[in-house]
Amino acid sequence: MDRLLEWLGKLPTTQARVAITLVLCMGTGIKVLAAKDWDPALDWLGFLAAMSGLDAAQFYAKRITHTADETSRRKAERMARLALR
Repeated sequence: MDRLLEWLGKLPTTQARVAITLVLCMGTGIKVLAAKDWDPALDWLGFLAAMSGLDAAQFYAKRITHTADETSRRKAERMARLALR
């Protein structure tokens, strides 16, 4: 599982994948609302669910690979303390 997350984290297409999936989901929703007699196939809905899951996994994998250095961590903590005053 770690190899899969690492591989997904290195793909440079996160925003494109998420945008395409969102457009497909929104298009499906609009089509369902516009054509009251159209029911999407379960295969299509399963495909959208799988794509959404892969997008979430890729987004998460990219975020866990980022580690802040000590200087930026201290700066963030100092800014948080100032914001609480």
